[in-house]
Amino acid sequence: RGKLDWLGMRVVDAALCIPPIVLILVLVSVLGRGLTNAMLALGFLFVFPYLKLVRGEMMALRKTLFAQAARTTGIGHVAIVMRHLVPSIFPAIIVQTGLMLPVAFLVEATLSYLGLSVQPPEASFGAMLRSAQDVALIAPWQVLPAGLLLVMISLALNLTADALNDILNPRPNAISLLRTATGKLPERVNTNINPLLKVTDLSLSVHQDSVNTPIAVHNVSFSV
Repeated sequence: RGKLDWLGMRVVDAALCIPPIVLILVLVSVLGRGLTNAMLALGFLFVFPYLKLVRGEMMALRKTLFAQAARTTGIGHVAIVMRHLVPSIFPAIIVQTGLMLPVAFLVEATLSYLGLSVQPPEASFGAMLRSAQDVALIAPWQVLPAGLLLVMISLALNLTADALNDILNPRPNAISLLRTATGKLPERVNTNINPLLKVTDLSLSVHQDSVNTPIAVHNVSFSV
């Protein structure tokens, strides 16, 4: 939060307003042609969506009950971020990466097609399409291998992203929530004081009209 957060987000918003291909062309023109420079430009471009995503996830998580409980117990801000908040945004980052991979793949092929990324004699799908265009009048079929592979790889990456999303973000039922919330906090008990209440391995189930009975609490131990 604060002025630094506001200024950083305005820079990110301004960068996201620029058409990606225009920004990449400008960066490649400044850095020079070649695969390394094209990847640097592509990485710089994809930083901004990640910043937007991570900031949004953090702003939502800091209002959750477990984050407020951690602050109440006196845990420092850095420890809360690293131990409690950062692990919670890993699924969103992985899914975002899966969605970005097909885009990055197609953008690199576009840059190679324009002659801004991979240079001959190195091979790339974009260079293959450019070569096929040069002989399109006498051998139009040459565009098919590179074009079909581009489509198949992009679809495979999209399906992988969907699968990761299903695995990392399960449906919000009791069992899936328990699986994603498993963990163990360090036990901090003063042995010199007898607790007023001590509970060991408490498990609770919620009765529903279904075959499987959801488990609400599984092996929870605490003392007051």
